[in-house]
Amino acid sequence: MVTKACPGGTKKVGNRCIAGKGGIRGMRVTLASVGNLDFRQDPSLPLYGSEEDKTVKVRSFKEASDVCRKFISRNVLGSGNWAGGDILDDKGKKIARVSYNGRVWTLDDRPIEV
Repeated sequence: MVTKACPGGTKKVGNRCIAGKGGIRGMRVTLASVGNLDFRQDPSLPLYGSEEDKTVKVRSFKEASDVCRKFISRNVLGSGNWAGGDILDDKGKKIARVSYNGRVWTLDDRPIEV
């Protein structure tokens, strides 16, 4: 199996991607919620009572993870409500993602160690 290259701001070590202390210039992460069908909430709308969806600048993959976990905690989101976590470069291209548990992943679902 051929794996893709690691995103900018990381280095490849074996099959793993290891994040450096910094990220890439202009890096941002999306913060968003949705309703959860399991609780009869509308998944086409943000979770009622939660903060507005937004995109925030971050300096590293670690900071992106921390910002996402704080958003999830402040808004008391369950995993079915989490719709954010896309990590974008300065051109708005998705380069990685943060899952509900705060782990950071490449676009081909390999973990990025932060």
